[in-house]
Amino acid sequence: MEKSRGPQKQNVIILGAGGTGGDVLDWLEEAGPLGATYCCTGFLDDDERKWGSKLRGVSVLGPLGTATDYPKAVFVDALGSPRNFARRAALLAAIPQDRFLTLVHPRAHVSPNAHVGIGSLIYPHVVIGPGATVGAHVTILANVVINHDVVIGDYSIVASAASLSGGVHIGKCCYIGAGSHVREGTVIGQGSLVGMGSVVIREVSPHTVVVGNPARVLRAADVDG
Repeated sequence: MEKSRGPQKQNVIILGAGGTGGDVLDWLEEAGPLGATYCCTGFLDDDERKWGSKLRGVSVLGPLGTATDYPKAVFVDALGSPRNFARRAALLAAIPQDRFLTLVHPRAHVSPNAHVGIGSLIYPHVVIGPGATVGAHVTILANVVINHDVVIGDYSIVASAASLSGGVHIGKCCYIGAGSHVREGTVIGQGSLVGMGSVVIREVSPHTVVVGNPARVLRAADVDG
C-alpha cells in the first residue's frame, strides 16, 4: 500500500531576493507550521543582476512584473529597505491583494485583541500588544515591542529592537530604524524615516528624516512613489 504523503504544500514566490527574502525562506524551510504548509518555488526581484541566480538554492525567476505569470502561486512581500521603502506600494500595485500571504512567525506574540493586515511579516520575538493595529504590507523585524493601541500604517517597516510605546501612530510608508524608541502617543507622519537608535519624543512631520536623542530633523525624506 502506498504511504500517504500528507497535505500538499502551497507554492510561494517571495518578492525581493535580499535579506528579508532570505529570512522568509528560512521560515518556510523550518520544521514547523509554516514549513509544513508552504514551499518557496522562487524569488522575483527587479535587480536584473540577480535574474537566473540562486539564493540558497532557490532561483531568482525574474522581475516583479512577471508575477502574473504564476497564477497558482501566492506571494510574500519581502521588499523594502531604508533606501527604497517609500516605493513599496507602487511596486506591488499590479498584484491582487488576495494573492499575498500574511506571515506571523511562531515565536512572535500577537495579542488576540490586535490586528495584523494582509501581506505583513511579523518576525520572531516580536511582541504586539492589545488594541494595536498593524496595517497591510507592514514588516516588523525581530525583537520589536509594539505596545497597546499602537497604529502602524500600510507599507511601513519597523526594524529590529525598536520600541513603540502605547498609543503611537505611525503613518503609511514609514521606516523606523533599528533600536529606536518612540514616546507614548507620538505621531510620525507618512513617508518619514526615523534613524537607527533615535529617541522620538515629539511629532514628526510627513516625509521627514529624524535622527538622534532626542530626535531632531535632519532633512526632508525622499518621496519616490
